[in-house]
Amino acid sequence: MSAVLTMSTWLESAFVSGRSIMQPSWLQAFREQQFDKFLQRGLPTRKEEWWKYTNVAFLEKTSFRLPIIVKPKKIHSTLDSSISLVFINGQYSHEMSNTSLLPSDVILSPLSLAIEQHEDLVKPYLLQELDGKKHPFTYLNSAFIGEGVFLHVPENCVVPSPIHLLFLNTEQNDFITYPRNIIVAQEKAQVTIIEEHTANQAFNYFTNVVTELHAHSNAHLSYFKLQNEHHTATHIANVKVQQQQDSHVNTFFIDCGSRLAREDLTIHFHERHAECHMKGLYLLEHDDQHVDNHIFVDHAAPHCSSTMLYKGILDKKSQAVFNGKVYAHAGAKQTNAQQSNHNLLLSRTAEVNTKPELEIYEEDVKCVHGATVGQLNEDALFYLRARGVEKEEALTILTHAFIEEVMHNIADPSIRNYIQQRVRAYASL
Repeated sequence: MSAVLTMSTWLESAFVSGRSIMQPSWLQAFREQQFDKFLQRGLPTRKEEWWKYTNVAFLEKTSFRLPIIVKPKKIHSTLDSSISLVFINGQYSHEMSNTSLLPSDVILSPLSLAIEQHEDLVKPYLLQELDGKKHPFTYLNSAFIGEGVFLHVPENCVVPSPIHLLFLNTEQNDFITYPRNIIVAQEKAQVTIIEEHTANQAFNYFTNVVTELHAHSNAHLSYFKLQNEHHTATHIANVKVQQQQDSHVNTFFIDCGSRLAREDLTIHFHERHAECHMKGLYLLEHDDQHVDNHIFVDHAAPHCSSTMLYKGILDKKSQAVFNGKVYAHAGAKQTNAQQSNHNLLLSRTAEVNTKPELEIYEEDVKCVHGATVGQLNEDALFYLRARGVEKEEALTILTHAFIEEVMHNIADPSIRNYIQQRVRAYASL
């Protein structure tokens, strides 16, 4: 509670100023309720199991403000042949966005416009309560609900191109943005989304983003999250996935930026025969970098399956946290859950805390988990050096081989090439 009290001045000021923005009464009431809950809950501390290895106390020391709208000096390109929505410092940029390939019956718009034009459709999703006790930053996001995306894909619709959501932050210090994204794939719909957060210069800022994915029966939804913000930034994200019968969801998280990055992913299986395949990759090469991946898979229905594969490469004095938990309820028969986390340390000062977990209340299940932390294979390095390969090139070959197991799961070559280019542009690996 004391942490919030030190932040209360600038939070209260920002919240009061936000009341002057024209918005529906139901949204204003929701924001006020969420703000009160955040003040009561307070910032998480390391005394809490869910935040044991991630310290956010430094956020108390900065009075963050909303960003000023500016046009960036350097334009970041979007994925070729994609449908794109671009946001600069939390504000939608119509001139940089492209929706020409969007099917006419698909709703894709900035969240603020969707609230105006499709209020009855947006409202039930936006007002769904998130778990703020575990994830208090969702309270803060809901209180300030910034610009974001509303995507609604109707029944039987196949979106022909990936939808690229680009959040670009430019040269301003001590600002905070609250993107809120709602993705809805109705029955038998198919869609691929790439959500990317990046910056063009070194400065201190804070991104607090919430993304909600709703996969209705027989929907196929692929979601890529690329976080390559500058290593001076803070990025805290909460992604929540709701799955109905026979739905298929693939998630792929890539983290190679930020001073501190926290990625919370929650999967809820509400009905039988749903599947979710989760992949993750984090690449840390700065002394002060810290990434924390917390995944919770809620098997509440029978005959559902989930797979989880996360890999990390850490250099210097960087730190990573991985916590993957599968919860199988009583009655969730024929649950099939697999999870693994593998880490490669390039220095003796890098640190990983990994904890795959299973909590099972049903006998008729098949669940496995595992984790590894290790150094580069010295024999393999010696083999390459003995054949004339320079040390830096040999290290690159071995690290690329380590992450290939994750990368080859990206079936679309254009997405795979784009992600590889973005990772190489940011990381030297």
